[in-house]
Amino acid sequence: MPQGRTPLRDQRFRLISLAAGPIVGLIIVTVMFASGVFPPIPVGWFVAIIAVVLLLAVGGISAGLLLGKKLVGDRIELAYRAPGEKWRHGRADLSPGVMRLQKYWWQLRIPTGDPLTLEVESVAREERKPSPRQWWTMNPQLRITDMHTDRGTYEIGALPSHLAEVRDRLTRSSASPSR
Repeated sequence: MPQGRTPLRDQRFRLISLAAGPIVGLIIVTVMFASGVFPPIPVGWFVAIIAVVLLLAVGGISAGLLLGKKLVGDRIELAYRAPGEKWRHGRADLSPGVMRLQKYWWQLRIPTGDPLTLEVESVAREERKPSPRQWWTMNPQLRITDMHTDRGTYEIGALPSHLAEVRDRLTRSSASPSR
């Protein structure tokens, strides 16, 4: 996680997508009960079932977010690719002028493969939004920018607050203390 807290507005897409599943499930079950697919049950039981499902969903989401923070630590999560290649999701360890990328297995925050170490020359200031076609593989709230390295130009995509931190950590002089 970046040094500062991630602004809640940056997490809007993640929170909405996490809440959508349980809400859609509850709507489907309610419609099925109302249409008579299931045998009638007392209203008290129905309310208790919904309450348990909601508590489990909120608990599961909370535990998942806390575990995710513990797995990522001080690293920054981002998407990256060399031009013309497919997007990869992973986390980045940053130090002045060096980015060490560890890709994830799918998007499950499980590190896989050998890390990729890049000597970063510069990170462009211009940012762009992902195209609608890219929404299937990345969060639409990410901002994409170019990063010039010893291995060519890479595109990186991260939340706006994370991109600012990437630039800060990569350009921080080695004489300044690490946070």
